[in-house]
Amino acid sequence: MTRRLRQDDGIALIVAIMVLTILLGMGLALIALADGQQGPARDERQRVASSTLAEAALTAQVFQLSRLPWPGTSAAAPASDCSSAAATPDSCPDAATIAANFSPSASPDFNPCPGQPSWSTWVRDNGPVTPANSPARTYYSTSGLTGMPAWDANGDGALWVGASGYTVGCKLRRFVTLVKANYTQISFPRNVITANWLQITGKKKAVVDTTGQHAQPKSIRPPKKQAAAQAAAVQVRCTPTLPAGVTDPCLVYTKNQVKPNTGAKVTTITSQMFTAAQLAGFQQLATADGKYYPAGTCPTNLTGNPAGNNIVFVEDLTGCPAINVNGNDKNNPGFLVIKKGMLTLAGKATYYGFIYHANTAGVNTKLIYLTGSAVIQGAVSVDGLGGVNPATKHTAIIFDPRPLALPKVRTNAIAVPGTWRELDPGQ
Repeated sequence: MTRRLRQDDGIALIVAIMVLTILLGMGLALIALADGQQGPARDERQRVASSTLAEAALTAQVFQLSRLPWPGTSAAAPASDCSSAAATPDSCPDAATIAANFSPSASPDFNPCPGQPSWSTWVRDNGPVTPANSPARTYYSTSGLTGMPAWDANGDGALWVGASGYTVGCKLRRFVTLVKANYTQISFPRNVITANWLQITGKKKAVVDTTGQHAQPKSIRPPKKQAAAQAAAVQVRCTPTLPAGVTDPCLVYTKNQVKPNTGAKVTTITSQMFTAAQLAGFQQLATADGKYYPAGTCPTNLTGNPAGNNIVFVEDLTGCPAINVNGNDKNNPGFLVIKKGMLTLAGKATYYGFIYHANTAGVNTKLIYLTGSAVIQGAVSVDGLGGVNPATKHTAIIFDPRPLALPKVRTNAIAVPGTWRELDPGQ
């Protein structure tokens, strides 16, 4: 018995069993670890899918704001919030395009959460432009923007756009960004007068100053030695039939009444300086400044808002009295848009800015009429068959190129850098 106990036969088996037990324990631990990581990895993958879908919907909604007229009025506002289940044509992202790019057949992670739309978007105004509410304008807050309309009610050219993604596993991700309307100047002839015809019935020489030698303030006047070379054009179309007293080439004045005399008949001048879409854009900008006068209302003055867009938009001046007060300031010339009716400037009124008459009624008569000592410092443009008739005692129209930079059109809508963020669950 003692001899058998001293033998070490079978020790290798014992060691092998111990090693196997240790390896089996380590293997089970690794399996448990791997199994425990599958859930978080799946959750992360599903969160990424929701994030990708939400960002795509957000980008598509911003593109819609670029493609369509800027929602500057309630009439142009989206009918409702958008989602994969209810995407209104035009105002919403194209649901079919998003569905094709994020199809569950491409990845099961894009399967929707049961009972929820896979994506949704919304547009909200960024709040009143007042110091008390300024935080709501610069930082998105659901509570701060509660009740805000889906259009640019405060007229500052900025809107919050948000989007959410809700995919398999019901992992909700939401993003917002501030979107601003981007504008650019419109290119058009920089003439002092553009119309179908011009008739000067004033008695004083140099009724039209094409160089701005009489402009105020004096600092904007060109040097006298260079003035003649910089004279602005007076161009007329002379489209028949012309009104009584106006004959072709429809520049009815003595040689010295336009000084320097740049008057010319140019039949190739467009009869419509700005398009209907551009007119609608001007109206939105004027509305934002509180300077839009609908049909049936007459402006008492033509002064714009220099802190805003400095545009005044008048639908119809028919039956309105003459304006005999100044419009704008010599240091801040404005932009006046008229669709119908004759504008009469009388007394000692001076309008600083660019006057554009769209002549949407298509009448063949004078549409810009100056009498008394009235003055326009800037430029005048009349569409269609309409004409310009200065009948004043002094220099009536003085060229000033500054307001010609005010007509602008929205080119697109851009996300403001630094405003993109993901919303917290509680927001």
